Amino acid sequence: MWTREASEPIDTNINNRFAFPFDHVTDATGVALVNLLGSATISITFRDEGGVPFLTDSFQVPQQGHVAYTFSTRYPQTAGRRGTFEISSNSPWVSVLGLRFSPSGAFSSVTPLVSIVWLLSSATYTPSSVDYKERVRLLGNGQ
Repeated sequence: MWTREASEPIDTNINNRFAFPFDHVTDATGVALVNLLGSATISITFRDEGGVPFLTDSFQVPQQGHVAYTFSTRYPQTAGRRGTFEISSNSPWVSVLGLRFSPSGAFSSVTPLVSIVWLLSSATYTPSSVDYKERVRLLGNGQ
């Protein structure tokens, strides 16, 4: 029996905006969020490969609360699409971890395309390509 364990640091910059790639043509994407201080309103915007928004949502995460889910279950409108998703919060104390799951059972973390930049500028960033930066890949079949 194989036993595996890995760790991945979540983005803990004092920040309130993050952008990640997603690919729901070949894989599935998920996210885990942790809110340290005060109640936080989380907003999420999905953009297609051309940068055009096609889905938005918002939800609350209580102080010292967390949420985790795959987009295919929470946002079925993203099925068969690629692009980016932007997560923003009214609190700078929200930490985010992007996750990518392949049909083979492997999964990896997804590094934010942009994070701290928004603290320094009010410019809008629209990623133009889907570029996964994997730090860890876990295989479920013993390889």
